[in-house]
Amino acid sequence: MKTNDFIDETQVMGLNRKRFVEEILNLDFNGSIRSCAISIGMNPSYLHDLIFIPTKDAGIKTLTKIYHYCKRTGKDPERFIFKQRR
Repeated sequence: MKTNDFIDETQVMGLNRKRFVEEILNLDFNGSIRSCAISIGMNPSYLHDLIFIPTKDAGIKTLTKIYHYCKRTGKDPERFIFKQRR
């Protein structure tokens, strides 16, 4: 059996932007993209683009950073990171 036999390629992960903005950016950082990005460990320009350019997808590194931020602050990461079938 190969490693990729366990990977379901019909599923994708994504960021729930609306919930992220409402519950993390606005509540935890008073809307400061710069403070939020630094706390999560990403470039502020990248976070800005991720929020304001709807066609930009969050990659696995970004989703991992958001996951770790949620765990560190006691939030449920599944509220912000979703899985869906293509």
